[in-house]
Amino acid sequence: MSLSRLTALEICTNPTDLEFQIAESEGKHAIMVTRGPGHRFKLLLTTEAVFESRTVAVSAIRSVLDVALREGKTAFGEALGMLDQETIDHIIQDLQEQGSCSTHLFMVV
Repeated sequence: MSLSRLTALEICTNPTDLEFQIAESEGKHAIMVTRGPGHRFKLLLTTEAVFESRTVAVSAIRSVLDVALREGKTAFGEALGMLDQETIDHIIQDLQEQGSCSTHLFMVV
């Protein structure tokens, strides 16, 4: 799975309008990351069902978020309104518990 710098920056700079989904198919898991309702669920990242468990899929999303955070800090420093570690932790917790996360439901603009 590769993540372009542009996609990483889009994730990092729009933490209040993201959707994350983990889906199961034949015992394997796939991930999908989209923008939220503010951008009509524009697809940012998707995979086939290749992950052995939800835990592994969550770990893959954590890696995506870590790359996005690193790219954002490199490009913009510590700008307000960007993805931060607290938001990442919240996303990961929702994914572990529910298999999905909608950041517009817990973020305040």
